[in-house]
Amino acid sequence: MAQSSPPLGFRLVVTPPGVGINDSQSSWMWLEEHQNIKEYIDNILGGSNTLKKELDQFIEYRNASAHNLVRESEFLGYDSLLNLCYFVDAICQALADLLIYHFLRKKTHINQAKKIGEIKNYLPNKKVIMASVNRVTLSSEDKIFIVNQKSSYCKAAIIRELRNEKGESKQTLRIRNQQEITLEVDMINAIKPPKKNQSLYIIAK
Repeated sequence: MAQSSPPLGFRLVVTPPGVGINDSQSSWMWLEEHQNIKEYIDNILGGSNTLKKELDQFIEYRNASAHNLVRESEFLGYDSLLNLCYFVDAICQALADLLIYHFLRKKTHINQAKKIGEIKNYLPNKKVIMASVNRVTLSSEDKIFIVNQKSSYCKAAIIRELRNEKGESKQTLRIRNQQEITLEVDMINAIKPPKKNQSLYIIAK
């Protein structure tokens, strides 16, 4: 499926010191595929618009308001204003996840973060991740990151309980060789749950 181009007002390149995101096209693709944006487009708008058109309209509203170009008869109603609030929230969540993703990439590049394994299954009713991990020490209350670039998924989770491959509950697990473990987690700001084959990362302590 062809990807649309970013709207004219869309920029993620910031002057020094900047935030380290220089590829506006891949960043735009991230936003289009992000769960919060899709949820807004599909559920709030009923699929009646695209991200590009919605963002163009938002920029147009902002410019008209900033330059006193809005006539009294053109004020938005309650529902339209509420939808704009939902839209801004969705954009902010998507951008926050994009920044975390690039943060992890940079930390991994300088050996301050690393991939520790992959998800084999997720049990949403128990909030349990079944994962294959290697060469890592994990403890209860540690923060992990769940990543899938293709689906614009980058979410943090707090470990609440650890169980080793024998199913024994542990406060800390020191894993030297590949091992399948279970993690009871609290997801942070996630609409959709983790999925099989998504990668697990951790920041070096």
